[in-house]
Amino acid sequence: FSGGQTLEIRLFPHGANVIARAGEKSVSFAKVEELTAPPPATSEVLLNRDLDALREEWLRLRGGGGSGRKKNAQSDPVARVRMELERKEKALRKVDEELQRKSDLPWRVVGEWLKEKQALDVPEEWIPFVDKRRKLAWNIDQCFGKARDVEGKIFGTEQRRRLLLEEIEGLKRELEKPPGEMSIKPKTPSLQPLKDSEASGRTLRINEELVAVAGKNAADNLKLLRKARAWDYWLHLQDQPGSHVILFRNKSTTVSDAVLRQVIGWFVKIQFGKKISDYAGDKLRVIVTECRHVRPIKGDRLGRVNYQDERILIYQVPT
Repeated sequence: FSGGQTLEIRLFPHGANVIARAGEKSVSFAKVEELTAPPPATSEVLLNRDLDALREEWLRLRGGGGSGRKKNAQSDPVARVRMELERKEKALRKVDEELQRKSDLPWRVVGEWLKEKQALDVPEEWIPFVDKRRKLAWNIDQCFGKARDVEGKIFGTEQRRRLLLEEIEGLKRELEKPPGEMSIKPKTPSLQPLKDSEASGRTLRINEELVAVAGKNAADNLKLLRKARAWDYWLHLQDQPGSHVILFRNKSTTVSDAVLRQVIGWFVKIQFGKKISDYAGDKLRVIVTECRHVRPIKGDRLGRVNYQDERILIYQVPT
């Protein structure tokens, strides 16, 4: 400025300062510190880089692959399989932790203790599982109800774990192939429930992503249910003995009510056979729920199950 006036702006890590001077007088935003000599210049040569190159370098220094890793996976089948294997193994660790957490819940043990002792003075470690403001009968029902819920969830989690192990083994086998034999995009596995479960039954193949299967007997139904994934559908006529039907689907496949009615019409014919004309015009109530909510009753030779979170569809037998 004119008249010997100056304005000095200093920038430094985590801050800045502005100093105005006029002759021997000065004013500043912050206390003025003595300047030190700059560090010696290095001989390192920095190449000119565009914004994309700078971003990739920054992501690499942070330990992440960024979009470059995804691009490599899209073009390199080995990188794709390794990324998928890493993702599945991470999911398996989470499933194991969840399974352990659910298995540690002592609802059934507490319920049996209450039933035997007929008292609410449980051991100290079980206090969180008892509500002393409620009656003994309520607490017993609560414990056994919670136990059934947890056991149903454990059943679904075990199914998920089994599927992950199968997928991990498949990816490991894929890595053993020469790169030229690997597909860049993973193929959707063809559904073959009867073959995979070693069960006997009948199959309705709607497409490559939707297959309905009905077992011939209780043992076959149980095999199919154990082979089903958490997101597959279980169907059964309400209040009537007969076939259990499982609609196997790929996880991302949406199932419309029209497809469900197609499956219901198919298995109603299986259920009644030649006698279906006797039911012409009747309205049947059909239970539909995901297999994660279905649990076999232990020791039941008739193949009965417990289920929850069901929907009821009304199906009218054609005249």
